[in-house]
Amino acid sequence: MQYTACCAPIQTPWYKRKLILASIASTLALIITPFITQDFQLLSYANNLFSMMWLSIALGLLVSGIIDTFIPKIYIEKLLSNSNKRTLLTAAALGTLLSTCSHGVLAISMQLYKKGASIPAVIVLLTSSPWANFPMTILLWTFFGKLGLLLILLAIAIALLTGFIFQQLYKLNLLEQNNTNLSPNTYSFSIITDIKSRFQNYNWNTTTLARDTQSVIKGSIAISDMVIWWFIIAFTMASFIGYYIPTTLFQTYLSSSLVGLFNTLGIATILEVCSEGSSVLAFELYNQTQSIGNVFVFLLAGVATDYTEIGLLWSTIGKRTAILLPLVSVPIILSVGYALSILI
Repeated sequence: MQYTACCAPIQTPWYKRKLILASIASTLALIITPFITQDFQLLSYANNLFSMMWLSIALGLLVSGIIDTFIPKIYIEKLLSNSNKRTLLTAAALGTLLSTCSHGVLAISMQLYKKGASIPAVIVLLTSSPWANFPMTILLWTFFGKLGLLLILLAIAIALLTGFIFQQLYKLNLLEQNNTNLSPNTYSFSIITDIKSRFQNYNWNTTTLARDTQSVIKGSIAISDMVIWWFIIAFTMASFIGYYIPTTLFQTYLSSSLVGLFNTLGIATILEVCSEGSSVLAFELYNQTQSIGNVFVFLLAGVATDYTEIGLLWSTIGKRTAILLPLVSVPIILSVGYALSILI
């Protein structure tokens, strides 16, 4: 089976790869700092944090490789071209199959838009996939337990509500028009027929299994090269923040009050960290504040106000869509976050 990972093959020299550079910088920071401060408990704190997350990350990468190898993108393109409520539900469901970080799904969404996906469907995919995909489900469950599943369900609900609002804006001609002509193959393509054909024609022998296993491994490596360096940076930041910053500082400025939520929104807007990396920081934020509302705002508002995302939306779709995404989604996120802070 042909390898179909979302990420391009790694061609950058090893000494220029972000994964290698982030690993070296983070390792040096964690090793040198205790010698300077003569306080080696930082390493113990970092080790405890790492022991909690490494298995979830490894499992997530494996599942990502499997999905990228066996789920063709044409399945997604086939289902996202219309602008109706069913398409929004489909976009949210398919977001679980895009096992990539918020920046990775941004590139995929722009590609799908160019191939005919509607703007509301792209918005739902952008705002739900970073939290609904399988690797993130594992991470959020590991960090927050049942509250992690609640965060995912609320994220999907907000994505659907945002998409529905964008549908109404589209009908009022307040959004850009997608003039992409879908190829006839997209209209005539049958997912069910393709699945049956691929299953019937699959050669269950050692050669094919070995080739597909290699593709899964390549997919996992390609995805890890895209997202793990974010993990490493966020893990290092979380270790320093959790160990050195007093809990009282978090409780004072990042409390569950409305002011605390706005402070959290400001931090989430400034930090340019992908969804997987922000989940690690969110866990440390929860440890310090015990406020799931702050965690919710930090995670979702970080994606909604991501300036890379807004810039690509501006250049690919148009300025109205780029401006309206944070204007529509952020008030909803703050409202839900505040409700969570009161109720939980």
